[in-house]
Amino acid sequence: MMGLPPTMNALRKPYGKEGLELDQVAPTPNEVGPEDVLIKVLRASVCGTDLHIFKSDPSIRDRVAHNQIIGHEFCGEVMEVGEQVTILAKGDIVSSESHIVCGTCFQCTNGQPHLCQEISLIGVDRPGGLAQFVVVPAKNAIKIQGIPLEVASFMDAYGNAVDTAMTVGLAAKTVLITGCGPQGLMAIALAVALGAKQIIATEVSKMRIDMAWEILGKHLQDDSNHSKSSTRKDNILNPKDRNLISNIYELTGGLGVDVLLEMSGHPSAITDGIAALRSGGNAVILGLASDKIELEWNDLVFKGITVHFRYGRKLYETWTNGQMLLKSGLINLESLIHRPYYKLEEFDVAFQTLLKGEAAKVIFTPNTDYV
Repeated sequence: MMGLPPTMNALRKPYGKEGLELDQVAPTPNEVGPEDVLIKVLRASVCGTDLHIFKSDPSIRDRVAHNQIIGHEFCGEVMEVGEQVTILAKGDIVSSESHIVCGTCFQCTNGQPHLCQEISLIGVDRPGGLAQFVVVPAKNAIKIQGIPLEVASFMDAYGNAVDTAMTVGLAAKTVLITGCGPQGLMAIALAVALGAKQIIATEVSKMRIDMAWEILGKHLQDDSNHSKSSTRKDNILNPKDRNLISNIYELTGGLGVDVLLEMSGHPSAITDGIAALRSGGNAVILGLASDKIELEWNDLVFKGITVHFRYGRKLYETWTNGQMLLKSGLINLESLIHRPYYKLEEFDVAFQTLLKGEAAKVIFTPNTDYV
């Protein structure tokens, strides 16, 4: 293909070793299938799955092939399109949907493609976007307009938060968000935008608590830049406080919260969140637990709690809703982004920054001619 370099930089995962390796990959991916697109990666980010891969976590270690190019949060410019592609053109700016679905299984043909039984993941099961170029199916390259590249790079992760926050109505509801990692922080912004009357979040990290207050304050500014927070009873609580549940009931006038958005996967966050729900409340669970969780089953039954488990994003309803919220100005995620940005060769510093809890989202600029 004209104009492409013969080799490219990419971050690859050696099997069984902690960390990644920066390699010169030859040739640059140039076999674009009839339904594929070739993308020049302009921005890339890192999600929790990438951190597990970096650490060679047993939960994913054996799924990632030796020397696989990782990364599924990225955006870029379409450089080539397959002969059957009609929805995209050269020069389009696109963001990645990481879940490649078969389109023929029961779930795909019955309105649940995000639960496809033959699903494969970009950056896990096939080469990903922590590289200068990547080839993906055109249906997984979502056209982006009016959204900063940095935010467009993690639309995939943002979609998880959008799907979780929109599972049940939040308007005029009291909402508990457990865990203020990147998706928890996004959930705070979404809860404000979707009309929650009170937001309570839990987090142990000082940095994340500060970021949660920042996100909350930013999204409680009205069009005249006046704060609406003076009439509200929002709060960020430390889940290690032995009085956590009683404090939540006190903040909600003794009723408990209407909705739990569980974003952490921590066993105590899940059990505490359910304990804080009012009778008839809704628990929406996104976080993945690293161990078994014991629940007071009778509490779920006697309180009449409805539990919703979420995985991934609705294809492609969540993308539409997420973009509309961003472009309307109701959601602003730029304060999640750590600066300065990183070149691919600075990957170890970037990953260690995340592992130390010093950032929510880091950004890579794989092609330094576009910064």
